Formats: sequence, structure tokens, C-alpha cells
Amino acid sequence: MSIDRTPLRHTHLASLVLGAAALLAASGAHAQSAAVPLDCSAGQTTASVTIGTGTTWQQSTDGGTSWASAANASNGGWGTAPTGSSWIGNGSSGPTTALFRRMLQLGAGVDPAMPLTVSATFLVDDTLGGLTIGGLATGISGGTYNGAPTTATGSVTLPAAGNYPIIASVTNTGGAYGLAANLTITATCRAAPPAAVPADAPWALGMLTGMIGLVAAAVVRRRRRA
Repeated sequence: MSIDRTPLRHTHLASLVLGAAALLAASGAHAQSAAVPLDCSAGQTTASVTIGTGTTWQQSTDGGTSWASAANASNGGWGTAPTGSSWIGNGSSGPTTALFRRMLQLGAGVDPAMPLTVSATFLVDDTLGGLTIGGLATGISGGTYNGAPTTATGSVTLPAAGNYPIIASVTNTGGAYGLAANLTITATCRAAPPAAVPADAPWALGMLTGMIGLVAAAVVRRRRRA
């Protein structure tokens, strides 16, 4: 008696297709939410990174309970987005408050004792209620949706290396809502520790011997004068 295995093969193939689709979706979501690194290389005293709004950002319309990829948006009343950024949000309607998020990855080379400087150039509909990094306020807010972009500078001190969410809170009084912003974040680098001298280095031992000889000679001269 022969068994028809065609339905089983079809089921297995369907499972493989669904699995591949899930992997692609997950990789896409990961790429969109990947953190932007800010770290220092050898010899640097400061390091900076510029982050512009776009589809690599995420947005929430329920106060941060759930997040989705931000979408590019347009509206005839909006001004031109600052260079390196694009409008995200909804050009026709939206909630009274929308949150936009991007992740910052602070490296171990950054000095956590020194504040990060945040320079923002932005347009917003209607108003930027606040900009935080790691839940800490930068002091940047306000703005308008047309005319010249608003420029503002703030600062925030983060405790250690790690991932910190950058969140822009946009207040909307009705109709379209959106954000177009360029953020430049500047960090102070850790001071390089002084180079250690190996105890068994021949030149170091030679210098030590020479110094001892000089001290001994000085003592002998003082005794003769006495």
C-alpha cells in the first residue's frame, strides 16, 4: 500500500516559507531599530554623531506602549526638512501626542562624568514638547512647522556606556503631526592613562642607577664642605 506524501511536502514547504518571511521581517525591524554608535578612538578629545529623522526612527501614538516604524510624511503647509533629515509622522491626521524614538549606543571611550552636548535643528507640527535621552531632559523644546527651522542646544549626562533611547515628544492640537530634525550629539572622551614603565626595562634601570649616583655624589660633597 502506497502513501501519498504530497500534502506533507506542501505543509513542510509552507512552513519553510513562513519561517523565512518571519526572519526577513525580524531582520528588517532590527535594522530599523539598530542603535547609532557614539564612541571615541585613540587620540580623540571629543566625538560627535549626527542623527536625522527618517524611517530608521520609530513612533508611538499610545504613549510608548507600542512602537512601529516611522513613516515619511508630507503636508503642503510644512517647511523644507533640515538637510540630512525627512519629515516623519502623518500629513493629514493624528493623536494629540506622538512619540518618535531612535536608539543611541554610548561607547566605553566616552567620559560619563562629562555631559553630552545636543545641538538640534528642527521643524515640528505642532510643537516639540521635549527631547530626552535615556529618560533625561535635554532642555530642547518648542519649534514651528514652517519658515526657518528652530535651532536649540541642550545637554544631558548619562551614567555609563550602554544603549539609551532618544525620544522626541510632539504635541498636536489637531490634524497633521510630524517632525523633521537633525541632532548632533557631542561627547567628551576619556583621558588616556599615562604609559606605564616596565620595572625591568634596561633604560629605566639605567636612569634609576644614574639618579642614585648623582644623589650619592651630592651627599659626599656636602660632607666635605662641612
